[in-house]
Amino acid sequence: MNNASALELLISVVVPTCHRNQDLAISLEALRPENQKSLFAYEVIVTDDGSRSTAEQLVLEKYSWARWIAGPQRGPAANRNSGARNARADWLLFLDDDCIPVPGWVQAYAAAIRNFPEANVFEGQTIGGPNPQTRSDHESPLNLQGGLLWSCNFGIKRQLFLELGGFDENFPFPAMEDMDLQFRLKEIGHTSKFLVDACAQHPWRPRRGTRFCIALAKSVRYFIVKHPEARPIFADTWGLKRMIKILTFEFPRNLLRFRDLSSFRVLYLDLLTALEISRTLPRK
Repeated sequence: MNNASALELLISVVVPTCHRNQDLAISLEALRPENQKSLFAYEVIVTDDGSRSTAEQLVLEKYSWARWIAGPQRGPAANRNSGARNARADWLLFLDDDCIPVPGWVQAYAAAIRNFPEANVFEGQTIGGPNPQTRSDHESPLNLQGGLLWSCNFGIKRQLFLELGGFDENFPFPAMEDMDLQFRLKEIGHTSKFLVDACAQHPWRPRRGTRFCIALAKSVRYFIVKHPEARPIFADTWGLKRMIKILTFEFPRNLLRFRDLSSFRVLYLDLLTALEISRTLPRK
């Protein structure tokens, strides 16, 4: 816990992890109280879904100011929910274990909480990094203008999160849970406020392959069954128009930019995703 000048514990930072100790160490280093220099007290909870190994010893030896708890081993949604239930503060900040918060990340959220008392949900800016994208088939969940509420970098009142039931743990594949949370929040009148200064870097990762595309379509179907009003969004995003755009614009752009075979892999995965989502969308 940060023993800054504030007496009240304002924020609990929830960091879900699973077999990524090297990434987690970089993230925790950035969350170290002397690096964040927050004027408000906060705690850091590492909720660990590891089975082959855990980060318990790492946290105890190098980051004793953080709190390690064992995760439920039922996927990322359940792991985040477990961290939220174990939190002690009124506000939750969610940060993925491979994200690197900039100095002042906690302070940006804390200031917003105090300056906008009517707000219940905030989302931070997420950028790629710290290294640049070098291949077409590397991706990062960028959030540069808001309106996305990615689970890797956002804040929410703990009581509101718990009343909503947290992230839906019933998705058939770990994808779409954050979009589902955003829709459920909007249904009861809550929209997120975007914080440019609450910035975190998310590394560029190799894009997952065929199995991921097929599994993602199943989660999209589950999402549409829950939120039928969102069907037109996916029909437009992954329909015939999107396929034409992939072939005539996105593929040539990637090929010109990176000039390697990764552009062909992206073409294949994009078309497969579009086909699978179009095929699995529930009928109107």
